[in-house]
Amino acid sequence: MDSCYRLRQKGIVPVLAHPERNPTVQARPGDLAGLVRVGAVVQLTAASVDGRLGRASARCAKRLLELELAHLLASDAHAPGVRGAGLSAAVGAIGDRALARWLTVSVPEALLAGEELPSPPVRMHRRPGIRRVLRR
Repeated sequence: MDSCYRLRQKGIVPVLAHPERNPTVQARPGDLAGLVRVGAVVQLTAASVDGRLGRASARCAKRLLELELAHLLASDAHAPGVRGAGLSAAVGAIGDRALARWLTVSVPEALLAGEELPSPPVRMHRRPGIRRVLRR
């Protein structure tokens, strides 16, 4: 947490990429709250959100969204042809257009512009569509 704080003091925004795939975070997703409090931004992988990376990742991604500890949704495709980006499927799995836009447009725009992150949509805690992922 100290490192994250020091980075923020230097104007660097630490982005934690796909923590929902980490077994420790899967067991205790709320533990990321401290890092978020000191300025870290959490990025979920689209394939986790829509269930392509398994139930544990999908469950954890859902919980991070519920806890308002997720800020970005990305493909994790490091190069063309690595795997299908699948952002559309993940957006559909989230089931909340305002939240999906915040994760994929509003927050990334703010980060690139060096601005404060916009507040999440009011309905962020109500996402019945994400449950579809967990029924697979």
